[in-house]
Amino acid sequence: MLKSIYYALALSVGASAAVAPSTINAEDAAGPEAEETQKFYTVFRYDVPNKEDLKTPEVISAHRAHVEKYSKSVTSARILDDDGNPIGVMSIKAFNSLEEVQFYVYEDPYTKASLYTKIEIVPIDLYVLNAEYARVSQWFRDRNPGIAHNYTPPKPPQPCGCDGEE
Repeated sequence: MLKSIYYALALSVGASAAVAPSTINAEDAAGPEAEETQKFYTVFRYDVPNKEDLKTPEVISAHRAHVEKYSKSVTSARILDDDGNPIGVMSIKAFNSLEEVQFYVYEDPYTKASLYTKIEIVPIDLYVLNAEYARVSQWFRDRNPGIAHNYTPPKPPQPCGCDGEE
């Protein structure tokens, strides 16, 4: 049975988020580049209702620096409500361990600034089905050329038969 890790933040306006304790330090979280035993996790983060109002320039800048340093996103997308309004974000992350993805999520300045009502980390098995459904980010392709082809289908042949070259 798939086990997921739920981390609900008890929030009220002005309350501090309780952050899960880190069991890994920043140097370990940067870790070695992905290997064939890379683990994948889907991270769901649900926004507080007034998230945009709570994002200060300092928090935004710190979040961007954190993402630049530690993010190992394969892909991500906004979570929408029934009316099409964004209510959170879902991302697939490539980390070497659950501790690494927890460090990334819970040390994120957005998490520390109480911008999420709920965080869920779910281990997944990323696979290719006839190479038609899987896509990975440029970040993943650049850092993992030896395995990225397993998750990125080849470009379809050009109708002219020239494969894009003239």
